Amino acid sequence: MSEFFRLPLIGGPNKPSSSSLMPIDDAYMRRPDDTAPKLFQLLPDSSHVPPAYTLAGGQSDHVNDDDDTWHGNALEPSHATTALYTPDGQCEYQPRVLACRLCLLENTHEFATDITEYHESKVADEFGEEKRELYTDWVDSSFTQTIVNGFKRTVFTIRKPVMTAHIPAQQQASRPVLVMAFTLQSTPWGCIETGAFFSPDPEPGAGRTAVTDLADTLSNRADRLSQPKVTGEWPHLYDRSVDTNQLVSDAKAIIAKLTEQPTEYQDEPGAVLSNLIDRVQAECGITRQEVYKVLDILEAKGAIRRDTTGIIQLAGESQ
Repeated sequence: MSEFFRLPLIGGPNKPSSSSLMPIDDAYMRRPDDTAPKLFQLLPDSSHVPPAYTLAGGQSDHVNDDDDTWHGNALEPSHATTALYTPDGQCEYQPRVLACRLCLLENTHEFATDITEYHESKVADEFGEEKRELYTDWVDSSFTQTIVNGFKRTVFTIRKPVMTAHIPAQQQASRPVLVMAFTLQSTPWGCIETGAFFSPDPEPGAGRTAVTDLADTLSNRADRLSQPKVTGEWPHLYDRSVDTNQLVSDAKAIIAKLTEQPTEYQDEPGAVLSNLIDRVQAECGITRQEVYKVLDILEAKGAIRRDTTGIIQLAGESQ
């Protein structure tokens, strides 16, 4: 099993990865402002999730729109903030992990005027009937839809045998299984996603209970508080000191270094995006989402450009 994994959330190929999370604990969290809550303030701390879990990591807010050149999907929200909870408070894959994501739609979002349609589109994309029909008799699944606080909630669970053990706990169980549970809850301003991975032999219904309890906590906050705002600060979590100007300068230097190392597989000199992201992460100690922010800043300043093959180049430089 890889050290990094996709979080148990609804989002197709754009599910957040544990590699994009910043390790955090409850000291980073703040109570929601009753009059003007920030989106990330609705994330629960360890005292508001099941006792077996501790806050492990969080992901900065990100913007996703038609002009986003680094990442994008029509079903992704305008803004989102994510938290991961694990038994030991670490972001590595474990027998049980719990995650939640809060998704906010701006007025300009394609589905902003019809949250129900957005909800159904996400469900169809992730759990469409054709996909569910592929499950064999070895796999148990359930799919239910209800109304909570006046908005639609979808709960989906899957229980399947583990054919190849990836962690010691699965090797020790006589009949290991993996339970995946997901909840999608609509709100007046977007939706709430909760999800869990449970293995190797969870109690019946444990996954469903965990994700619905967390969804209840979040939907009650959404029902009680006014529409959350997106903070202008970056990154969105407190107690994190990042010199943005230094990051931008470092990223330009890394692009220059990679440009000096062309390969026979590149049509033009420059930095391959995947290589650039890995290098900036390693040298600057920031998350992938923060790298995207740095690239957004550089592009807005006209300091970089992308050629027709996707190579990132320093603008105004002799290529």
